[in-house]
Amino acid sequence: MLTVFKLGRREDAGQTLTTAPSGDLQKTTSCRPQTKIERIRDVLVELLPSQEVTNKLCSFSDCWLLVHSLAKRSVHLMEPTAANPSHSFNVTSCTKEHPAILSQILIYIAICLQQLPHNFDVSQLHFSTTVEARVDKIISTVAGLVTSDDEIVSTINGLECLVLQGLFHTNAGNLRRAWLTFRRAMNIGQLMGLHKHQDSDDLNSPQGCRQLWDTTLQAERFIGLLLGMPAGTANIVLGPHETFNNPNIDRDLLFSRKLVNVAGGIMERNQNEYIYAFARTQDLDEQLETIGREMPASWWAVPAYLDTSDKSAAAAAQYDRIMAQIWYFQLQSFLHLPFMIRAATERRFEYSRFTCLKSSRETIYRYLAMRRSGTKSFCCKVIDFAAFTGCVTLLLTLLESPQPGGSVAEFEKQKATDRELVETVIVSMEEYAAYGKDLMAKQSVDVMKALLAVNSSTSAVGNIRLTIPYFGTISIARTTTHTSTANPNQPSSSTTIIHSTALSSNYPNPSCPTQSQNLTTDVQLEQPWSNFNDPEANSSNTYAPVISFKSSQFPPVGLEQQQIQDWGDLDADTMFFDSLLNTDLEGNWIF
Repeated sequence: MLTVFKLGRREDAGQTLTTAPSGDLQKTTSCRPQTKIERIRDVLVELLPSQEVTNKLCSFSDCWLLVHSLAKRSVHLMEPTAANPSHSFNVTSCTKEHPAILSQILIYIAICLQQLPHNFDVSQLHFSTTVEARVDKIISTVAGLVTSDDEIVSTINGLECLVLQGLFHTNAGNLRRAWLTFRRAMNIGQLMGLHKHQDSDDLNSPQGCRQLWDTTLQAERFIGLLLGMPAGTANIVLGPHETFNNPNIDRDLLFSRKLVNVAGGIMERNQNEYIYAFARTQDLDEQLETIGREMPASWWAVPAYLDTSDKSAAAAAQYDRIMAQIWYFQLQSFLHLPFMIRAATERRFEYSRFTCLKSSRETIYRYLAMRRSGTKSFCCKVIDFAAFTGCVTLLLTLLESPQPGGSVAEFEKQKATDRELVETVIVSMEEYAAYGKDLMAKQSVDVMKALLAVNSSTSAVGNIRLTIPYFGTISIARTTTHTSTANPNQPSSSTTIIHSTALSSNYPNPSCPTQSQNLTTDVQLEQPWSNFNDPEANSSNTYAPVISFKSSQFPPVGLEQQQIQDWGDLDADTMFFDSLLNTDLEGNWIF
């Protein structure tokens, strides 16, 4: 305990050892006070598992897919060789490394534990505590001693450590923690001047860490889009040689860099007044289309199966390509979602509706391809977020009626295809949720099943209000209308959807028991709609802004038994899609 409290002690630069007799030299040297770096290193080394356990973790986990492109400068620590095909570490050598590099290794191990197969025998690890407790200890120690220390983290290795920490939080479902971590990494990178030096390829200088800077920006903007935050820095400045016409350019890297800038444009649009949003949307859409056309048709091919078993460079490249494609289609969805639902009443938004549906389908195709990969335990919240958003988008359109003058048969055929696609995702997420590793997968399944049930309902009239924590409120009205067919007295069912995005960062903390009654799923039949348009009618209390964080890196025990009705009692940072649908909006949406 005393060692921990001494970690913040600074050594005097001019401090010298007291002169001692030659016979006492060895004793005096051994009593030399440890430096701060040495004390931190000793604490971190205690968290390293044995070489045998490390080899097992790296062999049975697929976390290398998530981090292989992040730790470029520390690749010598985990370079696969004939004697080390599992991307493991030499634990003895690691004990001599700087705390920043040691922290990278520890977070890598934590992510390995996060990615273990559901049927893995944890007794092989010989931990004295649970896996969850071990991971929590690693993350909290690294955060307390390394990534919170400005001196240690203000290095390239320290910056990589922050990015890995943000990746861990993303896959744990802690989006707000992840955003804060990536934003801190971005700010430190700016202080180091990484945003100014983007032309050099010298990996021995900060100027050569362009890919690390780009990765940090991409991660910060992806999470920021989900949370409705503004971009933390200006767009990437592309050099005159950075064009797709340059035969020596890395097209995949340039593709990702251009998408980072488009993401910044979407975030800027979302922060501005709604009256100008549609014109800006058209401009950003043109940029996305231009970027997409630069990549050959073969590049967009969706593999039937993603083989990751050999942990080869080819498998990593294919994974990176699929992730870049998902990022592209997600940006299309983020761009057009605010106008998709309004297409039912304003024809000028029909293109936004078409693009949203197309990008949602393309995202789901790639999600399913990754879920068909060599391991069922692979956990990547980025693609889970993407698949869930795409499914909700498709499910909302399943509630629509055919457009006047359109082909009813073709409309119903497309609805059946989309429904089948969503059901396939549900089966995949149910299989993963059955392993007990992912609360978000279970929550997503519950939401999608609820929306599918609404679509399948035979009730001709009635109102349904589905409130999803961190997503928003979907209110569905089924009213009786009269058609102009041969039998004008024949009533037909018409669906009206009001999507209210009341849930945001200023919504009451979901962990507070007094607020749980406001976060339930309820079906209300024959109720007037005025209450849904009047915030005062739904709540008699005013809440101050509250930010909710998980106190642990893992969901509390017993959450697998909870249904949608219980979400109000969760202190979980798992789904936060409020910002996706609240752009260019004066009030609720009706169609």
